[in-house]
Amino acid sequence: MDIVFKNKTLMDKHTCREFQALTWSKNAGIFRWVLLGIGGISILYGVLQLVFEGPAAIGYAIGFFLMGCAAVFLGQWGYLFKVGQYTKRQQKLWGGPTLEKEVDFCDDVFVQQSKLGKLRFAYHDVTGLREGKTTVVILIGRGAMLVKKDGFADGTGEEFKTFMRGKIKNKKRKK
Repeated sequence: MDIVFKNKTLMDKHTCREFQALTWSKNAGIFRWVLLGIGGISILYGVLQLVFEGPAAIGYAIGFFLMGCAAVFLGQWGYLFKVGQYTKRQQKLWGGPTLEKEVDFCDDVFVQQSKLGKLRFAYHDVTGLREGKTTVVILIGRGAMLVKKDGFADGTGEEFKTFMRGKIKNKKRKK
């Protein structure tokens, strides 16, 4: 079992925040899209009130516009309300403010090791990739794994993403 990529990631409050941001659209599901839809409709309705009713409807228009903006904010950045709880829960699990983990990516599997134990995954379980500013989240079934882009011992984050996309495409071809 030859290691193709080796990644070392330090999990802390910043990586927890980026992880939550990258998984928000997956975890929030239909709720997120409903909020975005309600927000768009409310903003549009507020604007239409001004256009058709004129200055007499300014109060209604402002109310609908603000309600729409709030719904869009929650749909897009609602994860911000859960980041603090998630980070505290993770740090309690880690037994401190940070967790260092290593992930070895081989040809047929990848293995994550930390003081919490060892987890082994097959590439056919990977459902997608999400890229942040400094991290890549690997979506695995109902869960996810975060790796730092600059944490690779050999290779770069771009080479890694190309490798993972190839594994995901091969999985789809085999079905």
